[in-house]
Amino acid sequence: MPKYYEAYEIRYRQVHGKNLSWASDNPSPIVEEILKKYIHADHARILDIGCGEGRDCRYLLKQGYDVQAVDISEEAVHYCRDRVSTEEKERFPL
Repeated sequence: MPKYYEAYEIRYRQVHGKNLSWASDNPSPIVEEILKKYIHADHARILDIGCGEGRDCRYLLKQGYDVQAVDISEEAVHYCRDRVSTEEKERFPL
């Protein structure tokens, strides 16, 4: 039996195999709060640990931030990267 977080790889593959997405395209509510509270630079670099399908990192890229995103699930990382524009990929060294 896979460990809890490793089981996400299986879940993502099942969902993506049906051409569905695990999460919405809306960023997590806490993202704006964190940006206002802690990020004081116009062009900050942000690390998104546990990015999943990338709803938060895609939002951050659209806001102009450089984002490094990581996740235990290779499937989720590929899904995330496939949904980033060519221009954004320059600021998204996944």
